[in-house]
Amino acid sequence: MPATLLGELGPDPASPVKTTDRAHIRSLLDQDPIWSAYAIADLEDHLFGDCDWFVEGRSLALVYRGLEQIRPLFLIGSPATVLPEVSEHEVYINLRPEMRGEVERFYPTDRVHEMFRMALGEFQPAEGSAAPLSRADAPRLRDLYALGGGLAFAPSQLASGYFRGIFEADALVAVAGIHVASPRLGVAAVGNIMAHPDFRGRGLAARCLSAVIAALKADGVSSIVLNVETSNDPAVRLYQRLGFNVHCRYFEGPATRIRETFTAL
Repeated sequence: MPATLLGELGPDPASPVKTTDRAHIRSLLDQDPIWSAYAIADLEDHLFGDCDWFVEGRSLALVYRGLEQIRPLFLIGSPATVLPEVSEHEVYINLRPEMRGEVERFYPTDRVHEMFRMALGEFQPAEGSAAPLSRADAPRLRDLYALGGGLAFAPSQLASGYFRGIFEADALVAVAGIHVASPRLGVAAVGNIMAHPDFRGRGLAARCLSAVIAALKADGVSSIVLNVETSNDPAVRLYQRLGFNVHCRYFEGPATRIRETFTAL
């Protein structure tokens, strides 16, 4: 196992291992399945190949390489025991507040923002319907997201069958979908939610998201989560009306690796 560079970090606190052992990974994710919902879905075959998993003891780091614009880095446990093996230069980091001090030794967190992870409790459907979207709708989705949304959207997500939209004439004016979904594992993360600026305040995003949730529940998905900025009160209230509750606060945002903390090769 390569030794980490010493200095400010002191002796290497552990020896993180890169693994593809799904059973072991799942045992770590199940320490907090709501916090780990995205990562649990990444255990599916079509996503697993884009994942790098690093573990040490009860700690885990996941680097996901399947998105076009960002490279998510997800953490469980003690980041200092797993981050020495992570070599990604630019990441979009997800960390709990208690991790921030350890993470700062590897990735400065001055660009992160505070978020809620919310989980669906008793579903309260919104009135109205929304149309299923397919891969053929990808250009119209891109046009809508170009107005300020869809940071974590990938066209491959449309193959899930869980995107729903509302059209005005031939234009897509509202959408909701998923980031990941696994009916087999019973988990989904909804997102990519947006209404055109000229059509906001009409409940269109709620209709789309409600239709997505209904489709997931019809397929047996029992654990449905989403992320929202703590400062976005209108969105938080919308999600609460649909039945979501706050599970935890966390931070997410872009971060650049401190060069001196790369693992020596």
